[in-house]
Amino acid sequence: MKKSLIALAALAAVSAASAQSSVTLSGNLDQSVYRTTQNSKAVFTSGSNNNTTSLWSMNGVEDLGNGLKAKFNLTSEITLLTGQTGSTTTGLAAASTAAPSDGQKPTLFSRAANIELESASFGTLTIGRQADLWFAASGTVNNSGSNSFGMNNATAQMSNTAAFSYLSGVAASGLAYGGQYTVANPTLVGTAIPFMGGVAYKTPSFMGFQAAIQTSLGKSSMAPGYSSASDNGLAYALSYNQGPIAATVARTVKNDANGDKAWTNTIIGGSYKWDAFTFIAANNKTKFAGLAAANHNMTANGLGVNYAFNPTVDMNVSYTTLKDDLVTANKFSQTAVTARYKFSKRTSAYAGLGMAKNEGASRFTSVYAGAPTTAADVATNANTVMVGLRHAF
Repeated sequence: MKKSLIALAALAAVSAASAQSSVTLSGNLDQSVYRTTQNSKAVFTSGSNNNTTSLWSMNGVEDLGNGLKAKFNLTSEITLLTGQTGSTTTGLAAASTAAPSDGQKPTLFSRAANIELESASFGTLTIGRQADLWFAASGTVNNSGSNSFGMNNATAQMSNTAAFSYLSGVAASGLAYGGQYTVANPTLVGTAIPFMGGVAYKTPSFMGFQAAIQTSLGKSSMAPGYSSASDNGLAYALSYNQGPIAATVARTVKNDANGDKAWTNTIIGGSYKWDAFTFIAANNKTKFAGLAAANHNMTANGLGVNYAFNPTVDMNVSYTTLKDDLVTANKFSQTAVTARYKFSKRTSAYAGLGMAKNEGASRFTSVYAGAPTTAADVATNANTVMVGLRHAF
């Protein structure tokens, strides 16, 4: 009897709390198997982010009244084959099996760790680790519907200093950003490339339009030669979404160690829905200046069309190019077909074929953020066949 009363009291307490606030657990689990052939070589392997990114998230919301809400978001990527946090897309090293030593700071919520205030009348203020506005916008105009095969793959290479040489043959210089998803410097409040630790403000939607601005603040160092502009980041975006039309323009700017503008990524794109068809087009430009001026500017373009045969089956056809603006002979292009079958709203299967063409010094594949292993693959084409399963919860 006593145990029953305790259980009822606990249930009442939980019910009272949930009337004021709620916490939800959600996620996306996606595992693909693919085979890529290039230059008489072949690889047969598996990945947790080649179609969509595998992750789990905790989200909370509290209604403060008068249209004001407090929220939080904690999101972590997952590598399904190992069960570890982080993946090749985060740039985070796999977790060690050894006991952590004093001073180690394991990164769990690599995708998001933030709190925000949201007002229906005044907009949303977010503080903490969050997706860079440019990165978030680029995902909305991905022409292939998959991380691989399209604009997501191209922009991943354009935001990854380790991959610059795979297009131009020239190693990256003058940039502190060592990898696609890594923090530029441990003394930063939180500058990264697709993710930014800082402050963002987003306006309410007005007649389909919405604007946002975001900054990573500055270094937490007062050493000589450093300022709040050193390695700082700034991003801003404008979107429109109403009826059959969705469009976006977004830019992210990263400074060098001197506080000068060094790296700018700008994307513009949109989609138009007509009956069962959805047409997508996007353009992204990467420009360098300051200490990074020696790097080659790059341009990516993508076109895609998706056709829904019925609520269960759809197919996407896409064409994407990535070119070196300085040496135009360096060019990467990929053509792809992807089909998806929905078992339910949460579970689906997919299959895709990507054909990559490399010219000049280029040596990419169609696999998301993937690259050949040796320089011997310059100007060789690559074909990829991919199948996989996805489950959202």
